[in-house]
Amino acid sequence: MKHLKITAFLTKGFSAAYEWALSIDGIVGYAKKMNELGFDDFVYAQSSNNMKPLDDLPFQKEHFLDLWWYKCSMPIFEIESTQDKQLFRRFNTFEAETMLQNVKKVETTKGAYRNAMISKTFFITKKVDWFVIGDKEEIEKYLKMITHIGGVRRAGFGAVSKWEVVEVEENSKPQLYRPLPIEFAKKNNVSGLHVKWGIRPPATIPVNKFDCVIPKND
Repeated sequence: MKHLKITAFLTKGFSAAYEWALSIDGIVGYAKKMNELGFDDFVYAQSSNNMKPLDDLPFQKEHFLDLWWYKCSMPIFEIESTQDKQLFRRFNTFEAETMLQNVKKVETTKGAYRNAMISKTFFITKKVDWFVIGDKEEIEKYLKMITHIGGVRRAGFGAVSKWEVVEVEENSKPQLYRPLPIEFAKKNNVSGLHVKWGIRPPATIPVNKFDCVIPKND
């Protein structure tokens, strides 16, 4: 495995909850599982409670105590501007009530299917870089399947015009410029914001979440 820089060239920018939220191991893991399972089984696996850490991605692992994660940096990009937009989520009650048996009405004023106005932040930038240690050919294979990154893709954000993976000189970004478990960060003199964060994909499942340090921007 080699030191690599991965670049996503964007047509517009992307949406994410935080500047550090786009994990390249999560992006590659998404493509790998989709390729292995097929669309229907992949969607079912995401909606079930049976998701497990993806331990076979083409990145080198960091091991610390009884934990492990991939040597992949946070996203690095130059913000040209940010936009805050209000998006409206409307549940299709007519279609749902037509398709579901024994359902007279779907509640859209509260609960999981409620209509809502959602605030989103968009980062306007031409490209996003990640520094990793990994298998170049395997990474490129899965990135070819990814056409968008981030959230709110239906609104036109996150479209990738081109992926680029190049070899670079050895550097510390894959190991240290990423969310790190607090004890590992202390051992390596890394300071920053303390948050509970998913250190490996899928980042949303509880077994992957730990108290972490988000390093300061370099």
